[in-house]
Amino acid sequence: MTSTIEVGTGEKKRRILKEWEEVQGRFKGITEEDSRIYVHLADFELIFNLESQEAENLKKKLVGVKYGSRISLLKTDLPKKPILIQLDKRAKGAFPTSSPTKARGVRI
Repeated sequence: MTSTIEVGTGEKKRRILKEWEEVQGRFKGITEEDSRIYVHLADFELIFNLESQEAENLKKKLVGVKYGSRISLLKTDLPKKPILIQLDKRAKGAFPTSSPTKARGVRI
């Protein structure tokens, strides 16, 4: 599901990831509002249910990540790892080189 919202003088897309969909972008922040968590990237925002496992994983991995760092998010169908997060090497908490997305050659 993709919808467009007004942001300032331009438009910014809000997205909900489908299983095995991956997005990459520059990290601009993470916020909670109502029953949702928003991951703000340069060109769009990702929306997750605040009570979901994805939200828990995002809060743990993205806290303290530098503004503007490149990140990659992959939604999976794995119950314990519903979202895989890969961070730029200079961002706090970056995955080791043996992460699942790195092993498949995904570059950010």
